[in-house]
Amino acid sequence: MKRLTIVCFALCALPSSAFATQYDANADRDAMIFGTSAFADTGNASGMGPGLFAGADGNLSIKRSLVHFDLSSLSPSVTATAVHLDLKLGQIAGSGGGGGGGGGCGMFCDYDNRQFYLLRVTHDWTEGTTGSPTSPNMSGTGQGWSYSTCNCSDVSWDYYSYTAGTPPTGKWTTAGSSPYQDVDTTPDATATFSTPYSLGMTHTFDGDSMTNANMLATVNAWIDGVGNGGVANYGWEIRSVFLEDDQASFLGWWSKDVYMTSMAHSTFEGPVLRVIY
Repeated sequence: MKRLTIVCFALCALPSSAFATQYDANADRDAMIFGTSAFADTGNASGMGPGLFAGADGNLSIKRSLVHFDLSSLSPSVTATAVHLDLKLGQIAGSGGGGGGGGGCGMFCDYDNRQFYLLRVTHDWTEGTTGSPTSPNMSGTGQGWSYSTCNCSDVSWDYYSYTAGTPPTGKWTTAGSSPYQDVDTTPDATATFSTPYSLGMTHTFDGDSMTNANMLATVNAWIDGVGNGGVANYGWEIRSVFLEDDQASFLGWWSKDVYMTSMAHSTFEGPVLRVIY
């Protein structure tokens, strides 16, 4: 009897998190968009390119990325207690490497700490197919490809889904003025990634009741869905507000397509959303 009592105490002492369930969602849509230093559309997009960049390149052209996760298999009765967005690092601006439209620029753009935002997207968007077939490497892909030439429903700086016409259709409602894409300008999450940077390392945005609570609230609202008092799930934009004026400041993470399309990588290295409930 004494032995059974000890076992009971051991089990009862386990924290509630020990019994939590984790749901992992790989990104089902992601894309990179491009603006000039004057916040104008460059005319390029990257719907199926290998990288997702945020920050500025060596020419002060701006990179932002969008990512979406399908959470429809989670019941509206699920309440997440913590969420984590994992990104796998694939390129570092300012490190002396090429690609991305701005390789290294020496000691003057070696940023020890780089801060990034997650902004909830408030309008649906389509990934498009610029950049297909997906390159297995990020080098040389950081300027994107012409979305008007492709005319394949790409998301871009000015368009949530570009469709050729006179004039073209599918513009963000805020195109041409800040914030340039349809997003909630109050960040869902912020994260600062610091040196030393190492290719292949994981960068994570964390959200729970104490840290980045908006991120947790957004995921729970996506799980609930519009019909249950939640909000429509259009994903997040990854943006580095404080680095967009700084030369060669971006970080680049692998997109879903480098594995799902090119199969150049043996494991999925694109964005993953971990939901704990």
